[in-house]
Amino acid sequence: MSSDKKYAPTEQLVLLLRKAESVGLSATAILRECRFSYSFEDLLLRRVRHLPVTDFARISQHCVNSIRQVYVPAGITGLSREDFDLMCHALVTSSSLREVIQRQSRFFEICGRAYGWLDTIEADDMMRMGIHLGPVEEGWRTFFTLNAFLVFSRLFEWLIGQPVDPKYELVMGMDEESASISAVFGITVRYNGQMDGLIFPAQALDRPVVRDGVEMRQFLQSFPFDVLLPADMTVSLSAQVTALYRDAMLSARPLPNHVELAKRFGMSSATFRRHLESEGGSIREIKANIRYRVARELLAADNAHFDQVATILDFSGTKAFTRAFVEWSGTTPIAFRRDTLSRRGASADGSGRTTG
Repeated sequence: MSSDKKYAPTEQLVLLLRKAESVGLSATAILRECRFSYSFEDLLLRRVRHLPVTDFARISQHCVNSIRQVYVPAGITGLSREDFDLMCHALVTSSSLREVIQRQSRFFEICGRAYGWLDTIEADDMMRMGIHLGPVEEGWRTFFTLNAFLVFSRLFEWLIGQPVDPKYELVMGMDEESASISAVFGITVRYNGQMDGLIFPAQALDRPVVRDGVEMRQFLQSFPFDVLLPADMTVSLSAQVTALYRDAMLSARPLPNHVELAKRFGMSSATFRRHLESEGGSIREIKANIRYRVARELLAADNAHFDQVATILDFSGTKAFTRAFVEWSGTTPIAFRRDTLSRRGASADGSGRTTG
C-alpha cells in the first residue's frame, strides 16, 4: 500500500495534529469532526499507517483551518476557497512562470492586500520573491508563512511541470518553535535572511506553463491541503517544448530554435537533444505535431483566413502551409474546414434546434 500514489503516510499528519494540540485543540476531536473512526492515539501507535490522499487532504484542511481560527482576529476572514480557485485558474492561462508570478501579485493587489502581497527582485541570476502576509495571518506568522512557501512552490512546480528547487528564507532567527514548524512542512529554512520568501534561479522564470484548465480542476480537488505530501509533478520535456511552441504561435512570436530552447531549459544543446531522444521525440516532430494541432483549432474557427493561419504557424506562405497540412491529414485546409463546419451544422440540426 505504501507504494500506491493514492495513499499517503501519516507521519506528516501526526506532526500537524501535534501542532494543533499545542495551541489547545484536540487532535482526536479534529479527526472525529472529519468523521473518521480512528483516534489520534491510533496514528501515534501506528495502528493506521496510510490514508487515502483525499482523506489526508481533508484532515489537513480542517486542521489548518482550526489552527487559523485560534489566531485570526475577530471579524477578519481569510482567502476563501472560491477566491483561491479563481486565482489558480487565472494563473494556469499564463505563458511562463514569470507571468504566473506577475498575475499572482496583481491578484493580491486587486484584493487590496487584504490577504498579503508579493514583491520580486532579480539579481545575480537569482529571483527573490518576498511574501508578505495579511493581518489574518499575524497571530502565528511562522506557521502560515511556511505554509505559503510550500503552497506557492508546489503550485509553481506543478504549472511548469518540473522542479524549481527554491530556497526558503525567513528574516527571523531560528528557535525551537520555528524548527518544529519547519519539520511539520518538511522543508529546510535559512534563518536571519533578507526577507520572508522564496529564492530560485532567474532562468526558471522563462519556463513555460504546461498545464490547462481541465488539469487545474483536477489538481484543485486536493490542493493546497495535500502540500505536506511528496509529489512527482514532472512533465516530459517534449510536453514542455510543445507548450512553449504553442504559446509562441498563438502569441505571434517567432518560434525558438534548438539552441534557444536548450538555453530556455538550462541545458546544453547536446544534453537537450539527448533528453528529447530518450523520450522518443525530436524538435522536428514536436513542431510538426503542435503545428497540426493548432492548425486544426484555427481552421475549425471559420473566422481565420488561411494566410493568417500560415503566418501564425510560422510558414513562409499559404502554399507551404497547404502542402504541410495535406501531408499531415491527407486533405487540404479548405476541405478540412468545409467538412468541420458541415459536421457542426449537422450536429446542430440534429439537436432539435431549427436552422434558418
